[in-house]
Amino acid sequence: MTEITPALREHYGAPEEAGVLVTRVEPERLADLAGLEVGDVLVRIGDAPISSEREVRVNLVRWNVQEPLKVQVIRASKLVDLDVAPVARVERPRAGAR
Repeated sequence: MTEITPALREHYGAPEEAGVLVTRVEPERLADLAGLEVGDVLVRIGDAPISSEREVRVNLVRWNVQEPLKVQVIRASKLVDLDVAPVARVERPRAGAR
């Protein structure tokens, strides 16, 4: 993702105060599983408007991965609602564990 200028927000049809451009989607990663596409402008995660990469990270950290998540994007100048399915929790090995 990359933050975009007001001129690019206007070009993509995004609100003046929100929008982060999706520049890459890796297969089988969260963005891909959520249905994001390169060129989408991410404008909302849950109830929070998004205007920076930091806000994306903060809102994803707050997400209870066992619950669905609503995401809004501008795609081809139209507002599109995406539902991100709950994610199975992955157990991570503790430090020093083999």
